[in-house]
Amino acid sequence: MKKQKKDPLYKSFGYAFAGIFAVVTKERNMKIHCVAMVCVVIAGFVFHITPVEWCICLTLFGLVMALEMVNTAVEAVVDLVTEERKPLAKLAKDAAAGAVLIAAIMAAIAGMIIFIPKLFGKPVYIDIERRTTYGKIMKRIKESITCRNRSSCSHRREIKRTSG
Repeated sequence: MKKQKKDPLYKSFGYAFAGIFAVVTKERNMKIHCVAMVCVVIAGFVFHITPVEWCICLTLFGLVMALEMVNTAVEAVVDLVTEERKPLAKLAKDAAAGAVLIAAIMAAIAGMIIFIPKLFGKPVYIDIERRTTYGKIMKRIKESITCRNRSSCSHRREIKRTSG
C-alpha cells in the first residue's frame, strides 16, 4: 500500500479557512455568534476592559465559535450517514448542540460579570483576604514575615506580653 503524500501546509490552512467561511456564511447560529462577538469587542473598547478581561473574552469567543463549527460538522456527518430518524443520530446532534449552548451560556455569564459593573461604574473587587480561610492563612503568613523583619512589630509585642 502506497502512502498518500500530504498537502502542503498552506493548502491545509486554505481548507481550514474555507471551512470557517462556509460555516459563517451558511449557519444562522454562527452569524449570531459573530454579531455577539462584534458587540462585545465594541463594548470592550468603550468600557476599556483590562488585558485579562480581553483574554477571557477572546478565549470564550474561540470556544463558542469552535464548538459551533464542531456542531455543524457533527450535523453534516449525521445527515450524510443517515436520512432516517435514529436515536443515536438524534443523540449525536443534540449533544453537539448542547455543548454549544453550555459554552454560550457560560460566555454570557462571564460577559455579565465583566460588563455589568462597568455599566454602573462600580468595579468588582474580590477581597480574598477577608472572606476565605486561605486569605486568613495568607494574612497570618504575611504578618509573621513582617514580624521577623522588624524587631519593634506590634504583633511581636503582643506575643511577648501574653507569654510572659
